[in-house]
Amino acid sequence: MAVAGDKYGGEFRFTRVAGLTYSIELQLYSNPNEVAGPPWAVINFGDGVTDTVSSSSSSMIQGNCSLTEVKTYMTQHTYSGPGSYSLTAKTSTRIPAISNIPGSVNVPLCVPALLVVNGPDDSSPIFMNGPYSSYFNGTVLTHDPQAYDSDGDSLSFDLVVPQGQDCQPIMDYLFPDEVQPGSSTMAIDPHTGVFQWDHPQMPGYFDIAIRCTEWRNSVMLGAVVRDMTLCVPASLTGVEVQEDYSPIIVTQTADGQWQVSGLSMGPHRYVVMDALGRIVKEGSLQGSGQPLIETQGLSDGTYVIKVANERAQRMVVIRR
Repeated sequence: MAVAGDKYGGEFRFTRVAGLTYSIELQLYSNPNEVAGPPWAVINFGDGVTDTVSSSSSSMIQGNCSLTEVKTYMTQHTYSGPGSYSLTAKTSTRIPAISNIPGSVNVPLCVPALLVVNGPDDSSPIFMNGPYSSYFNGTVLTHDPQAYDSDGDSLSFDLVVPQGQDCQPIMDYLFPDEVQPGSSTMAIDPHTGVFQWDHPQMPGYFDIAIRCTEWRNSVMLGAVVRDMTLCVPASLTGVEVQEDYSPIIVTQTADGQWQVSGLSMGPHRYVVMDALGRIVKEGSLQGSGQPLIETQGLSDGTYVIKVANERAQRMVVIRR
């Protein structure tokens, strides 16, 4: 029987709806060319309650080394009272041959998060740039998650050991620069979350987990973790340097739709956020021509549109 090892990684995001009720969103990233796992994820809300949630949307994004399928799982949960709740999502196993996870195809992906219910309105940080988007600048492999917090809370970042079986830290996990001795250096900026790895020792797939913790008045309000797979290409000499991309331009058509120009070949995932940082629309654009983002159902106001390709870009659009 074929092993369902298709997962590149995943992450949570959550928003307080009202009272003790939260909207919880899980995003999972998979290799569509591997044997697919089940079309659901088991979410543990941290209070003894679990739910099997089916995906609500799916899109394909061209990543740095391969095509990536992005699936979104949406649910709501009401907690019984204030407290700190450790969320987890159990899914199928990881892709084969991850260099720093021995036997990765037999190691489940477990996505963790910490949700603190303590009264004030709060939404988790979100990563504006997809995990499939990294680039080389000279010999430095860089991933910029572009974390954003709609409440204006302070954010801090660190690297943690990814979780696997029974949502425990993976045994025998090595950080990427520990896999093979060499002169490489690896670090994450604790203020921006930008991950950089200078002179990777070998090509292949490597897994990291970036924890983003939010703070308000020195009080910790929760954390989300991006579990993701890095791709180091086979050619490590004369590695590609990040190109200068032409700016993405959004104009409004006569009938009120948004027309996007300046895209490279797609597809490109986009999200539209309102002035409060809530995602109100998302989808995929092709790079050819001047694709449209439909605005039906959106009220007049200010929106942030983020289009993710090889390099994430953002712009503000005022819809009249």
